[in-house]
Amino acid sequence: MVKQRDPKYRLHRQSGRAVVTLRDPATGRRRDVLLGKHGTPASHAEYARVVQEWKDAGRVLDATPKPDALSPPDKSVARLLLDYIAAEQKRYGVQPEDRQPSNIVSIKVALRRCRRVAGGMDARAFGPRALTEVRDAMVAEGLARQHINRQVRQIVRAFSWGVSQERIPAEKVDAMKHLRPLQKGEQGTADKPRIKPVPVAHVEAVVGHLTPQVAAMVMLMRHTGMRPNEVVQMRITDIDMSGKTWTYTPRKHKTQHHDIERYIPLGPKAQQIVAPFLVRRKLTAALFSPAEAEQWMRDKRRAERKTPESCGNTPGSNRKQDPKRKPGAFYTVGAVRLAVTRACKKAGVPGWTPRQLRKTFATEVRRDYGAEAVKLLLGHTGTGLIELYSDRDKGKAHDIASRVG
Repeated sequence: MVKQRDPKYRLHRQSGRAVVTLRDPATGRRRDVLLGKHGTPASHAEYARVVQEWKDAGRVLDATPKPDALSPPDKSVARLLLDYIAAEQKRYGVQPEDRQPSNIVSIKVALRRCRRVAGGMDARAFGPRALTEVRDAMVAEGLARQHINRQVRQIVRAFSWGVSQERIPAEKVDAMKHLRPLQKGEQGTADKPRIKPVPVAHVEAVVGHLTPQVAAMVMLMRHTGMRPNEVVQMRITDIDMSGKTWTYTPRKHKTQHHDIERYIPLGPKAQQIVAPFLVRRKLTAALFSPAEAEQWMRDKRRAERKTPESCGNTPGSNRKQDPKRKPGAFYTVGAVRLAVTRACKKAGVPGWTPRQLRKTFATEVRRDYGAEAVKLLLGHTGTGLIELYSDRDKGKAHDIASRVG
């Protein structure tokens, strides 16, 4: 009896992926199955699984589940990750057509890298070896060690969701959790430098190159220490103006899943920054509107126009009536960061991000009022997080804020 050989593991030149051709000995029919990125352990594991299923079916194609062009549509890694993103958007109340918040963007970036390496692989076969291959691809990109470890954890969370949906076996996720994180200097990775305070001179130099809305948000972060995602969502209805020191309560914040309330005291300097944006505005509308910033830029360009209005284009005549990209209701953290980055280049100062302003504020408060004041205003302690547990703490924070911001 002639021994039948297994079909070969080959390179699919058009896509750069691995492929195996299954043949039905009775009818002569053939079927190509793509396995993922060529040469990776994940593609070899998928090859072994596909060939074994074909053998178990007696080498009959009709009895073998037919995949689509890449992999089984309801079982592939790519399908699982896309469904996980949709579930996260639903969880946070984000519509696909909306501007995506930073946490959703972070999830998408991590899972995109996973799909690039093992998207065509069966999700049930994805384990520590495949995850190591994905991580090695991140190392090859030159990403920082801490960022790689965070993205790997995000990928594991996506597969944990798959377990909750009964789509993959729990032992696979348990095995992935045993993958040791990259240690300092491992595989030649570099550590991301610690976030440092922004020199006040650099902040003041940049403000003049920003729109009034972004400049106000930058100065608010500078004088209150609030996070970028807290300042972009400010509304009048979220600000209590009954006392000498106002109190801003964000609708969403970093520690809300701990059932902790977040209070941000607004002292005289912060009130002075906010005051111009309180006029003629709905209580539930964004305090800092991207549409208003766009109109401000148009008015500025019109005022600086050198060609008389009687010549050339009439202002607004060449504007699209229905542009694909319209100003959102609220700024995103990414939009503010991009505006600051561009302004740094115009001002000729080293680049910095809005997140660093929290460090600047904390450094000044610690220098003038001590570490206890930092805990009260920013909510940081050595053992965890507090967000002004008691009215007494809230009163202390208001007193300090009245002098600081």
